[in-house]
Amino acid sequence: MIGKKVIIIVICGLLIFGTISIYKINSIPSNNGNDKKKDNSTEDTITTGGDDEIKNITLNTTTSNDTFEMKTYTLKTPVVNETNCKDIINDLYPMWTDDNITTKAIDNIGIGFNKSDGTNCTETISFTSGGRMDYINHSAERKWDDNLMAILSSNVSVELITKEEAYQLSLEYIKKHGDFPNGSFLFFNNTSTHTTPNGSIINYSYTFSFKRTFDGYLIAGSSGEGLKISVTPLGDVWIYSVLWREIDSIKNKITIKSSSDAVIYLDRHVSMNITIDRIEIGYFSDNSHKIQTELSPVWFFYTGSQNTNYLVVDAVGLGYIK
Repeated sequence: MIGKKVIIIVICGLLIFGTISIYKINSIPSNNGNDKKKDNSTEDTITTGGDDEIKNITLNTTTSNDTFEMKTYTLKTPVVNETNCKDIINDLYPMWTDDNITTKAIDNIGIGFNKSDGTNCTETISFTSGGRMDYINHSAERKWDDNLMAILSSNVSVELITKEEAYQLSLEYIKKHGDFPNGSFLFFNNTSTHTTPNGSIINYSYTFSFKRTFDGYLIAGSSGEGLKISVTPLGDVWIYSVLWREIDSIKNKITIKSSSDAVIYLDRHVSMNITIDRIEIGYFSDNSHKIQTELSPVWFFYTGSQNTNYLVVDAVGLGYIK
């Protein structure tokens, strides 16, 4: 699990099932991750000088020399096969029947299904080998593109929803299609835009990404677990991507390295100058195409003010996470 290279992770957000099971917990996500657990250690500015001199990192925050114990957890292995995936589809999208589903692909990466109106592919649902479900509504995409072209070509008036309305619509959709696990919160939101020939700007889509905390700590990583939903300005869900790995049981308790040690390690292994704005302990969620069996502690080093870009260092043995 320990790698030899640095990865700058840009979060876009995604959702998953565990075994492949879906959480049905009715928890309303907060708009931040302020429920993350903090240790009671005193904070000290990291030592600079001698072998511990920081050369490549600028710190806009403080670090601690203290260590503390954290739990590790085992994760249930998702079972991604045609039968289980169809069961999930029938549960979340009951209008998908065997008559209009065609299997798109089955390989070591995952499995996919298409729905057609007889002429065009209208919807696609795929599952990665790690358990993430990706739903794409191609009809909603084409519908919005057609309306956008009409708006641009003839200045027709089309009623469009606001970002706030898109967010409420997203929450309603999610509750009907798997819901949120405990500890969920809105991690990131984005409005993509389109510039018209006359220079005006039209909102093209609204995207909302959710993550969760467990035992008070953030779970995040390299395109790992989470939920992403994109809505068109016409109010149609275009993309729904979800992975919540199923946490099985406590594996053990381990002592983590201090954030000071992690910063020193990071500095010795980066070849570029970076600025760290925030440091946080949490759990690493591996790439959604990988089958992850354990939830282990890591240090997150945030490199931007929006806290969506970060570097990850293993908090136990000190090393970069693949």
